[in-house]
Amino acid sequence: MKLKNKTIAYLDLETTGLLAGHHEIIEACVLKKGICYHVYVEPEHLERANTRALEVNGYNLKEWGGAISQKHLANDLANLLENCIIIGHNPQFDIEFIECLFEEHHVPVGVDRRAIDTTTLAFEHLVPLGLDSLSMDSIRRFLKWPIVRHNALDDAKDVKRLYELLTRHRAFYLTYVQISKWFGLL
Repeated sequence: MKLKNKTIAYLDLETTGLLAGHHEIIEACVLKKGICYHVYVEPEHLERANTRALEVNGYNLKEWGGAISQKHLANDLANLLENCIIIGHNPQFDIEFIECLFEEHHVPVGVDRRAIDTTTLAFEHLVPLGLDSLSMDSIRRFLKWPIVRHNALDDAKDVKRLYELLTRHRAFYLTYVQISKWFGLL
């Protein structure tokens, strides 16, 4: 498929830790062309989870009561991400987890590793304006967006919002922000 025909998919995952292949996906969100796919995922190896990661992600039995299986997630993501370019905040982290998930559950398709990283866009466009950290919460504070509990749905929505803000068709807004900061309006 030609690159120009690929669909953009905004992606965010929450995991039980930082090590793909050892830790697991426990929440996923994909936004693309009018689709909002958001699910909680049941961990198969909760004993491997990093307690800090579970705390940050808000993992609890009540919210995860109707969670789907890892296998179900693997099949869903294979269908959702086929012929897509992923946009995320450090998307290589998410892609590594998806590749391990596909391998573990024998899903025969892969994910396009060519992705757009909003941390790079933030570094290019917001650091010169005074942003001092590339974390999503720091970007939210800098842009005066609401700070929300760390979760895949809100993070994917804010990745989409940030991408749309920082790409070339939003240059007017950035010029407005820069001028406003110079004159002390923001």
